[in-house]
Amino acid sequence: MLTPRCPKCKSMIDITNIPVIGEVILCPDCKKEFTVTWLYPIALDFDIQEELPHLSTDIHIEINGGK
Repeated sequence: MLTPRCPKCKSMIDITNIPVIGEVILCPDCKKEFTVTWLYPIALDFDIQEELPHLSTDIHIEINGGK
């Protein structure tokens, strides 16, 4: 059994099946979903846009030709 720590609340997550990269894992304590990003050692990641909604991926740059 694998027991990685939750990236959000740091509690231990018991994983009984062998996970695959891209699989979604649910933390039983904080109820957040995480994606398996690496297997040995197991690494979990979460969507940073969900955690930091004030950040935007839309970037607008206006160039005035040096005026």
